[in-house]
Amino acid sequence: MQDANRSGPIGLHNLSLDFTSRGAAPSPVLRDISLDIPPRSIIGLVGESGSGKSTVALALMGLLAPNARVRGGQIMLRDRKIECSDSAALADLWGHEFAMIFQDPTASLNPVFSIRAHLHEVLRRCDPQANHAERQTRAVAALAAFGFDRPEARVRNHVHELSGGMRQRVVIAMALLARPSLLIADEPTTAQDVNVEAQMCAMKSAVRSC
Repeated sequence: MQDANRSGPIGLHNLSLDFTSRGAAPSPVLRDISLDIPPRSIIGLVGESGSGKSTVALALMGLLAPNARVRGGQIMLRDRKIECSDSAALADLWGHEFAMIFQDPTASLNPVFSIRAHLHEVLRRCDPQANHAERQTRAVAALAAFGFDRPEARVRNHVHELSGGMRQRVVIAMALLARPSLLIADEPTTAQDVNVEAQMCAMKSAVRSC
């Protein structure tokens, strides 16, 4: 999903990559994958398990496994061209340009830090001019927008104190607080029960609030 606050389409052109393993020939995984994402649009990748949907998302983020070898491909971000093989350039896009919501929220949250610390870190990176009080106000508002009761108290919780659905809502709030140009969601409701999944899919107002 692309944010309309930043004009211009985002494009992925001719992405190709292989997976390698010791002593074996490279295995082709993706070949000449291209897509264009206009402003204020939602693009869905549909395919069976193992068809490469998550691999495309990880390639956009520069988070491919060590045994992945990018053979070619470029990302067009407004007036910029970024090679899909340039992991350092892609890392510079994290947060303020590209953000990703993963299937497993536990893997995205550090159990040592509070939810407040996670949300503040996003805001500190994306809005360094904001002071502590401003970050706290926005962090609490983000939790409230995603249906947390007593968000002023919940923001002090740690990961182990939240249910799976609550953890995923925190991860989604973190991604939206960054206000990225492109938000990539890799089946973020897969691990949730049907009631939580329905709640997340219905939270259009929360998306607008963040």
